[in-house]
Amino acid sequence: MYKRQPGFFFFQAEDGIRDRSPSRGLGDVYKRQPRNSRKTREYADDDPNKKLAILLLKLIRKNQNIKEPDLDKWANTIRLTIESDKRTGREVQDMIVWATSNDFWSGVILSPTSLRKHFDKMAIQKNKRTQQNISNDELPETGEDW
Repeated sequence: MYKRQPGFFFFQAEDGIRDRSPSRGLGDVYKRQPRNSRKTREYADDDPNKKLAILLLKLIRKNQNIKEPDLDKWANTIRLTIESDKRTGREVQDMIVWATSNDFWSGVILSPTSLRKHFDKMAIQKNKRTQQNISNDELPETGEDW
């Protein structure tokens, strides 16, 4: 039968391992690895993405007082907006100009991250305002008298 020894309990694992050393777990392994091994991209001053980041910063600073950002990170976010979200540089530039001049969005868009996040909502509002400016003469004839 089992003899009970005072102060010591032993549990046998299902696989038969009888190791008394405490498990280190995966946390100890990952603690020794560098956290961020990716290199951040560095953009030249004449890179189109960095130019858009600089434009955004200039226009934001007209309305808001923000600290100096990491323009390479901003340029990378703008690159993602163009490449991943399938937008043209011209669309991004037009949206930057529109958003920073809009009464509401100029207080919301304080970085390329927020520009990217809200791009679709802003595009809808921008197009809605443009369509409201169309005169009745330019509307197609429906044949109905509303």
